[in-house]
Amino acid sequence: MKKPGKKLHTRKVYSVAFRKARVAEYESGQLTISQIIKQYGLGHYTVYRWIHQYSLYNKKGYKVVEHSESAGKRIELLEKKLAEAERLIGQKQIIIDYQTQLIKLAEETYGIDIEKNSNTPQSSK
Repeated sequence: MKKPGKKLHTRKVYSVAFRKARVAEYESGQLTISQIIKQYGLGHYTVYRWIHQYSLYNKKGYKVVEHSESAGKRIELLEKKLAEAERLIGQKQIIIDYQTQLIKLAEETYGIDIEKNSNTPQSSK
């Protein structure tokens, strides 16, 4: 059975080195603010206050604002799109190579120039 009384609120105190390390992770792009909050169990206000205190950007007069769609998620999305584009380009190149070989084989087999030639006279119908 619990004893009646007031609940004591504990306050976590983080070292300056820990704070600066979290700000450095954010500034280097390793983690977003949301990722830092989740990974270390911190509050939004706390992280933004640390960035304000220890950030190199703050000393240069920049204001730190992170949108809901973080830079990390955007980079992952762009990397996926790039990979898909490279895959499609590779497939198209395979088709082009196949068609080129097919044309060469047909030219050798039938002894005619299949590829469009600028000197070719127009057919009369």
